[in-house]
Amino acid sequence: MKTQFYERYKNYSKDELIKIILTPKDFQPEAVITARQIIAEKNWTSELNNRIEELNRKNLEDAELFEQEIKEKAEYYKNVLEFKHDNNSFQVRIADIPKFEAKLGAEGIQFFREDKNIGVQLDSYPTQTYFFKSEDVEEVDEITKKLGLITAPYADIKPFFKFEIKVLLIAVVVTVLLIILFK
Repeated sequence: MKTQFYERYKNYSKDELIKIILTPKDFQPEAVITARQIIAEKNWTSELNNRIEELNRKNLEDAELFEQEIKEKAEYYKNVLEFKHDNNSFQVRIADIPKFEAKLGAEGIQFFREDKNIGVQLDSYPTQTYFFKSEDVEEVDEITKKLGLITAPYADIKPFFKFEIKVLLIAVVVTVLLIILFK
């Protein structure tokens, strides 16, 4: 059956025709039928079937990855609700994370490690926030003391503030001197 698309599509390459078939939403139904017809006439059906199988396999893999991502996010937010409720948290320097988590695991203490992109990330003290259940707080406190863990000082949230004060003081002194000299 020759359609209005036949004359246009008969000189298309194999890849162009397969693209029409693999993306039917982008074309009129008659165009897709014509592309299939031409592929059959040119004996490219096995390659079309291989590409369809490949696309189906990729779509299945993407769907599985998407489902896994949803499960991970659901678990993350479940932990947010469970562990952050009591607000028992501790900031651990990035360098101390392996020994801290190893000790928590050895002691069987459940914890929630906040996503590193959400936690307090100070320029000079990169840290990770950990949350614990109320019943484990005292044991976690003992672990942090035994391991000698320290966290970033909360007062030093802007490490370069001292520099800014020095510059401001110098500017004030220079201004006062200039006023005195030009009076």
